[in-house]
Amino acid sequence: METSVYINITDSTRSWIIGAIAGDIQNELKSKGMQCDLGNGNNYNNHEVCFHMSYAYAKPNHLAKHNSVFITHIDDTLKEILVKTKLNGFDSIICMSSDDAQFLVSLGLPESKVYGLPLPTRSTMVTPVSYTHLRAHETDSYHVCR
Repeated sequence: METSVYINITDSTRSWIIGAIAGDIQNELKSKGMQCDLGNGNNYNNHEVCFHMSYAYAKPNHLAKHNSVFITHIDDTLKEILVKTKLNGFDSIICMSSDDAQFLVSLGLPESKVYGLPLPTRSTMVTPVSYTHLRAHETDSYHVCR
């Protein structure tokens, strides 16, 4: 049986870079002969995998055999708290590099669920940056709560 994937993306994030990444993932899966649909959750139709693009709004779909969530970045303490408290109900957590995966594990997420996938550079002006790189440049002035 062929695996079917539903990429769940909120309407509000479709126009951001996350929408372009979702489209790239959909195109890649389709090029490999997989059924892959993209929508805001209302069009889910018993796909085996539900891949959530907006981790802040994601809730596991109880009809899917496997729920996965994508994390682009965590750049403040409130997002760290959100990740620690919200994502344990997912079967897998996908992020943008092995450095990012290590950071998520350091926050307490199970190593067996976290996967860092290096994404291709979309242009010469913008490249993915790891959490480790961001943390190296962090100062107390970035913290919201002191």
